[in-house]
Amino acid sequence: MRTKSTLAGLVGLAVGGALVAAPTAQADRVVPNSQAGDVHVFGVSGATAPFTPVTEEYLGQSLVSVTGRTDVNRYAIDRNGTLLRVKSNGAATHDIPPALAGQEVVSVDAANFHVGAVTAAGVPYAWGTARNLTYANLPTTAAELGGKAVEIVVGSNLVAVRLDNGKVGVLTSVGYSVLSAFENVAEIDAAGTALVVRFEGGGVASWTAANGVIQPPASIAGDQLADPVADFEVGAEAVAVTASGTVVTWLPVTGDLAVNQYPGGVTGRVVDVASLGWNNYLLARTDTGEMVHWGGSDSSILDALDAGIDELSGNEHLASITGSEKTFQVLVSDPVGPLAVNTAAAITGVAKVGQTLTGVPATFTGTPDAIASKWLVDDVEVPGTTPTTLVLDASMLGKSIKFVSTAVRGAETLDSTSSAVGPVTAQENVVSTTAVAISPATGRYGLARSATVTVAAEGETPTGTVTVKVGGVTKTATLANGTAKIALPKLGAGSHTLTALYPGDGATQASSKTAKVVVSKAATSTKVTSIKVTKKGKKVAVKTKTSFPSGASATGTVKVVIKRGSKTVAKGNAKVNSAGVASFTAKKLTKKGKYTVTVSYTGTSNISASSGKKSFKVK
Repeated sequence: MRTKSTLAGLVGLAVGGALVAAPTAQADRVVPNSQAGDVHVFGVSGATAPFTPVTEEYLGQSLVSVTGRTDVNRYAIDRNGTLLRVKSNGAATHDIPPALAGQEVVSVDAANFHVGAVTAAGVPYAWGTARNLTYANLPTTAAELGGKAVEIVVGSNLVAVRLDNGKVGVLTSVGYSVLSAFENVAEIDAAGTALVVRFEGGGVASWTAANGVIQPPASIAGDQLADPVADFEVGAEAVAVTASGTVVTWLPVTGDLAVNQYPGGVTGRVVDVASLGWNNYLLARTDTGEMVHWGGSDSSILDALDAGIDELSGNEHLASITGSEKTFQVLVSDPVGPLAVNTAAAITGVAKVGQTLTGVPATFTGTPDAIASKWLVDDVEVPGTTPTTLVLDASMLGKSIKFVSTAVRGAETLDSTSSAVGPVTAQENVVSTTAVAISPATGRYGLARSATVTVAAEGETPTGTVTVKVGGVTKTATLANGTAKIALPKLGAGSHTLTALYPGDGATQASSKTAKVVVSKAATSTKVTSIKVTKKGKKVAVKTKTSFPSGASATGTVKVVIKRGSKTVAKGNAKVNSAGVASFTAKKLTKKGKYTVTVSYTGTSNISASSGKKSFKVK
């Protein structure tokens, strides 16, 4: 048993005596927000006759869905999608799972020992007195489920979920599986061991784990029915009503017609049906708000049902009826007035090419189910624009702009159209200013440098590119929020002028800025790393090492001078290799004594000179 919407949300109804298309696939277990209201419960309690009359009321909570009882617990969804435990036996096993706190719930069902709910995100949950089910085996992802969950129902030994692809998944004592027998399913219900489905074309069928698929009476079997099933419910017996108002009662576990067929006797066309899970009591509601029950024979139950119907029948605000084990639930909508505009739609912003207009949605009385938005340019809808902002482009030049809010309540709609703004005028380019920051602006040769260029304009965020020229090199970058950072080329020692140029865009004028970059020579250090000499008359091999800072490549020449006292006995030049090492071999030294070798790195236009010396002896 489950909570259902009224037929107002369906499209397979009799119109002017002729049947139109069958109901489309939808999750219709929750009435629209415009029909939210109070829940009245009537029936009996107890295990044996005479039974005790039961009446319950859940008032002032704007409910859109309510379940039957499970171990004295009852659940409901309010118009905000909040799941409520409106009746409780205090058992922790029936507490709403903490994971559902703050989530929008779109489907709920409770019966026997189990409770199930589905969130707007398509995640199913099950809890309660597990009995023969392992709730942890119910998947929570679309990949594991076989699709996104949109509806959930429970029976005594199953939990079933309808998926957004028209398939049905079932959790039983052996685990979870998707039923291959069913496709294009629009609605589901369960009671006891039976699952019943309604197809998009209006036919129904049932299923049990023991017997598989079971076909109902021929008048409601199959797909694409001329008189499609518009509502159904499963209890001890299954009951359905077609779009024309024909009521059929059958046994879901065999498919046979039930003995208890609808007796009629009330005015109007039947639009809603319900079934108790105990002893074949059924209920129907007509489009005039009348209710009638049939089936069963216990006088204490019949008296309780008569009393409940007498109190509620004829109420024009009846929205749905459902059955549980021994009680019927009736949802009565809060009376709402007609849809009306409270505050009109409006537009803020300047009607100029390149500007963004903001739509202020209208507010409505009459509790709409939803409010949609659209933009009109010269009264023609701009395709694909449902947000509340509109960027004005050149195609809108000279045209007027309107913003429309549309309230939707069931089949009703009401528009609120803003006053027109415009005509849209051409964009006027504003003055821009360009600033540039160099890091570092001063420092040695070889350092990595960058220029951060910022372009500003009053009322605009400049877009496009900026160009930087320095040291004979030109580089370009794209602005992001008016700023671009550009890596500079390696600059030689000296003073350089950097020019940053912004060429403008459709809204801002061009601008430029210059800045100075001062580069000093990179410092070095030079030393003698080795002197190889044996005794007099032999050659002398000298090695030097010049250290360069990062970013400055080793290059240039080292001058080597060897003296004995003040007399120069050998000299020459050696090139520095990529490691900064230079090698020099002197002529034979013919005299014993102490010698001094001086090495001088001569430097370059970008690198400073440096020198070192070292003494040695010839024996």
